[in-house]
Amino acid sequence: GSKEFLEAIQGAWLTEIPDMVGFGRREHTQIIAAITTRADPYRAAYARVAEDHPRTTIFAATSETDSYLDDDRGKRRYWPLRCTEIHLDVLRASRDQLFAEATAQFKAGSTWHEVPAEEAEQEQLARRIGDPWEEAISHYVKGRMDVTIAQVVTEGLAIEYSRQDRAAQMRAAKVLKTLGFECKVVWENGRSIRRYLRAS
Repeated sequence: GSKEFLEAIQGAWLTEIPDMVGFGRREHTQIIAAITTRADPYRAAYARVAEDHPRTTIFAATSETDSYLDDDRGKRRYWPLRCTEIHLDVLRASRDQLFAEATAQFKAGSTWHEVPAEEAEQEQLARRIGDPWEEAISHYVKGRMDVTIAQVVTEGLAIEYSRQDRAAQMRAAKVLKTLGFECKVVWENGRSIRRYLRAS
């Protein structure tokens, strides 16, 4: 996010984000913000005013492990591809031809930003870091159409009331969303209650 970074990617065709598994939640949030920006406003060297600089690069993140997507928000931002051996000599020799073919297809009307949705989702799920609570909560909500966080934490996870802090509630809520539940506020006995309903 620094100005030096924004200037460095100008004119670059490909920018690597190295070792995805080494990033924590905060860094992942910064990466998501960085890769989804279409233009960077900043004042270039020797310029008098700040200007928008459109992005021209493709970001490629690398990882030596299979588990690095621990955030469901971020999961949708990545298109995982497994690479084995990359023949750089062949790539260098055919680079211009590959770009020429891509340019011809783009000018002919082919889409450039779509990926195979079902295959991409399978690859994303294969790289997701699961929560240890997921199995217990999945077992508890089996056959249920709606639950509350209190039910999940108390009955499903058997956590004592004194240990049911906000962190535990948020963690359980995240697992429920992963399992396909949506939070809805409903009125019961004259007060509002947050219930998690199974998405249809």
